Amino acid sequence: DGAGADGAGADGAGADGPSPGEARRAAAFGTALTLSDRPFMSELWPDLECVPMSSGVAATDNERAARSRMLDIFLDRVCYLVTSTMEHLLDAKFSGSFGESDLQLREELLWLLRALELEPRCERAAAFSLVEDMMRRLGCPMAERPPEYKPSISRDESSG
Repeated sequence: DGAGADGAGADGAGADGPSPGEARRAAAFGTALTLSDRPFMSELWPDLECVPMSSGVAATDNERAARSRMLDIFLDRVCYLVTSTMEHLLDAKFSGSFGESDLQLREELLWLLRALELEPRCERAAAFSLVEDMMRRLGCPMAERPPEYKPSISRDESSG
């Protein structure tokens, strides 16, 4: 069962519940990323889980700069992992960040926008609100169609 002779589990929790450190982390409101290990921060703000970039105190300018750089890289990575280009697929300003398959899909969606403009009756269809929502989520509100939404080639040219 993972419990040791003292009744503590493999994760450090005792038979009576979580360890004090686990209880504090579970009750934490948020996380503060710090450059140095500052135990007093936990006393001042007990609802924050303080996570230093390295153990101990950065005593020199070089140490602070290295830890600051580590924090910058970490935050850049977090932003990269939570960001998606999907919301900008129909925004021409972001076309340089798409791969070939994304650009092909973008071209097809621009064809759809053109077809919808040519058939205004489509806007009265029950499912049109779903199409509007999809286009908005891809970076193109239907009311603000981009000027480049006309495809670069005709359908006749692309099928040959």
